Amino acid sequence: MSAYIGMKALVLVGNHSAANEMAAVHFVLSLLAVVLLLKPIAAGRSSGSHGVIGAIVDRSSRIGKEEIVAMEIAREDVYRHFNQNLTLVVKDADQRNPIRAALAGLDLINTQQVEAIVGPQTWEEVSLVADICTDKQIPILSLADTTPEWTAEKWPFLLGASHDNSAQMKAIAGIVQSWNWHQVTVIHEEVGSWTNGFMPHLHDSLREVGAEISQFVGLSPFASSDSLSRELENLEKEQCRVFVVHLSLPLAVRLFEMAKKLKMMEKDYVWITTHHITSLVHSINASTISSMQGVVGVKSYLSETGQRFQDFSSRFRKRFRRENSEEENNEPGIYAVQAYDAIWTIARAFKGSKRRNQELLERVLQTDFDQGLSGEVQFNNHKVAPTQIFQIINVVGKSYRELGFWSSELGFSETIGKNATHSSLMNDLEQVLWPGGPKYTPRGWTEVTRLKPLLVGVPAKSGYREYVKVEYNQSRNSTSFDGLAIQLFEETVRSLPFYLRYEFVPFNDISYDKLVGEIGENFDAVVGDVAIVADRYKHAEFSHPFTETGLMLIVPARSSNKAWSFIKPFTKPMWASITVITIYNGFVVWLIERPAHPELRGSMLHQIGAFPRGSPLLASINEALLKVSENGTLVQLENKFIRQDKQCQDKDDEIHSLSPNGFRALFIITGGTSTIALIIYIFCIANSFSGLTMIRGLMFSVIKHWCYQSKRFRRRVSNVESLENSPPHHSPNQLSQV
Repeated sequence: MSAYIGMKALVLVGNHSAANEMAAVHFVLSLLAVVLLLKPIAAGRSSGSHGVIGAIVDRSSRIGKEEIVAMEIAREDVYRHFNQNLTLVVKDADQRNPIRAALAGLDLINTQQVEAIVGPQTWEEVSLVADICTDKQIPILSLADTTPEWTAEKWPFLLGASHDNSAQMKAIAGIVQSWNWHQVTVIHEEVGSWTNGFMPHLHDSLREVGAEISQFVGLSPFASSDSLSRELENLEKEQCRVFVVHLSLPLAVRLFEMAKKLKMMEKDYVWITTHHITSLVHSINASTISSMQGVVGVKSYLSETGQRFQDFSSRFRKRFRRENSEEENNEPGIYAVQAYDAIWTIARAFKGSKRRNQELLERVLQTDFDQGLSGEVQFNNHKVAPTQIFQIINVVGKSYRELGFWSSELGFSETIGKNATHSSLMNDLEQVLWPGGPKYTPRGWTEVTRLKPLLVGVPAKSGYREYVKVEYNQSRNSTSFDGLAIQLFEETVRSLPFYLRYEFVPFNDISYDKLVGEIGENFDAVVGDVAIVADRYKHAEFSHPFTETGLMLIVPARSSNKAWSFIKPFTKPMWASITVITIYNGFVVWLIERPAHPELRGSMLHQIGAFPRGSPLLASINEALLKVSENGTLVQLENKFIRQDKQCQDKDDEIHSLSPNGFRALFIITGGTSTIALIIYIFCIANSFSGLTMIRGLMFSVIKHWCYQSKRFRRRVSNVESLENSPPHHSPNQLSQV
C-alpha cells in the first residue's frame, strides 16, 4: 500500500512543473508518516484487546503529578506483560472546584468513549462523577481517601481503589496516650469529606485512651495569611499545646510557616500530622521543611524492599524528573502506587471480558492479586482492604526519621516482622525530637490564668464540719473553705496532668439533692460530703468515693461447739413446744386425710415421720484521686480532720437461745387451727358412723358442762364486783345515834 502510493506520487511529479515538486514531496512524506503511525495501532489491535481508560487528576498538585507518571508507567507495563495496548486519556481537575471534575467526566464518557475512569482525588469530586458514571454504567475507581459504606447501594459502579486510612486515628490516639496527654486541639480543613470521614474516628479513638478534643479549628482552603495568623494567635492563648493537623499539603505548609513566625514551633508545643500530610513529606523542599522541625506524623506504610517496587521507583524517578523539573524530590509516594495498581486492576478486567459496562464491573470486583505495589488488591463491599500498618515519623533536619511502626492489632514496634516486639505505647521507639529541640517530653499544656475557672459548688450548711467547713469573714468580705473534702479536692487537682483553674462557690440551701441538681446550670462540679445515691445519678456522675460506702454484710458468729450448734437457737422448752405442736399438727392431717389417701393407711409406727454526666474531667479526677490515696495523703487528711473512733473490743461468742414466750401467739394460732379442723372432721364423720353417737353425746355433755361452769364463773365474778362497788351497811342503832 505504501509502495503503491509512492509510485503514483513520482509519476505526478514527473508530469508537472518544477514549482510543484516541493509540494508533491511534502505530500508524499505526509502520507508515509500517516502510514507509519497507523501501523503500530493496527498491530496493537491485532495482537491484543484494546481499552480506553480515562483519568481525572489535578495536574497542579503533587498528588496529581505523581498519579499521571505512575499511570503512564502502568500502561507501559500492561503492554509489556499482556501485549495489551491501552489508551489513557487524562483530564485536568481542580480540587477546589468539584464542578470541573464532573465536566471532565462527561467529556471522557461522551466524547472520548472511555470504558472506565480512575480518580479523582477528593470525595466532593468523586460523588459528582459517580452520579454520571452510574447513569452511563461506566466503572469508576476512586482515589479519594474516604469512601462511605452506603455508596455501594447508591452508586454501584463506584469502587474505592485507595486504602481506607481511618485506622490512622487509633495510631494518633496511641501517640497521645503514650505521653499521657489528655487534651488535643484539632486543626482541620473545612471540606465535608475531610471532616465527615475523620472526626468521628478520631473522637472515638481518643475517648478510648482517656483523652478528649478540647477545640476544633476549621480552616478554609483559601485562607489568607492574616486569617491563619489570627487563628494561631487564638490557639496560643489557650491551655492546650497538643495539635492534630488534618489539612491538605499546601494549606499545611502555609500553616507551619505561620506557626514558626509566631514562635509556636518551639519548646512545649506538640504537632501531630495525619496521613494526608505525612505521606507527602518526601516531596517538601528543604526551605519549607525547616518550618516543620519536630513534627510527629502518621503515614501509610509502603513496602519498598521488593524488586518490582525498586524497578518501578527507578523508572518513576527518571520520568518524573523529566516531566516535572520544578520539583526537587522525585521519589514516588503512596498516591503514585495506588494509581499504578488502579490501572493494573482495570487492565486485568479488560483482558477477561469481551463486553463492557456491567460485565467489566463484575470482573473488577472479582480482582484478587497480591502483586500490587501497595499490597494485596481485593475488593470487599466495593472497596479495597483498609490500611492496617502505618509508619511513625519525626521531621528532623532536611528530611525525616522513621521512629517505628503501628499496626491495628499489635500496636507500636520498631520493625515489621514475626520477631518484632510490640507495645501499646511508643515510648520504646526511637527518641522523639520535639519542636525546639528538647529531648524531654512536653507536658502538652500551659497555665493560662485568663481561662474561665471551674465553678465548684460547696454546701455551706454541711452537717459534718470535719468534711466541709464554710466560714464568711465580714471584715474581709471573703469566704473560706476548709475540711477533709476541700483539701482532698485541692490535692487531687494538684495531681492532675494538666492545669485546672477552679473557684469555690458556697451553696446556702440545706438540700443536697438541689445542690447536685445545680450541676450543669450554675456549677461545673460539686465538692463536699455528698452521699452517692441512685436518684442523684440522673443529674451527675460521681468520682470514686474516698470513704466507706456504708454497705455491710451480716454474717453469723462462729460457735465453738460446732457439733451441737444446731440446737443453740432455741431453749429446751422451745424445742419441746415445737415437737408437740408438730406431732399434733401431723396427727390431725393424718387423721383427716387418711380415708382419702390409701398410702396414709397402715400401722402407726410407719407413718410418723432470696460530675455533669459525660464530663471529660471525671476520668482524670478519678486517676488523680487514686494517686492521692496511694501516696498516703488521704490518710494524713483523715487523721487531721476526723477523730479516730475506738476499735470495737472482741468479745466471746454469746449465743442467746429463744424461748417459747416469743412464739406463744404462733403456737396458739397453729394449735387452734388444727383443733378447729379436727372438730369439724369429727362432726362430719359423726353423721356417717352411728357407732360414734356415744362420742358425740359425750362431747355435747362436755361442752354443756363447760358452758355451765363458765356461766357460774361469770356470775361469781359479777357478784364480787357488785359488792366492791356498793356503800357500807349500818345498823338501826347506829343510825339513831347519828
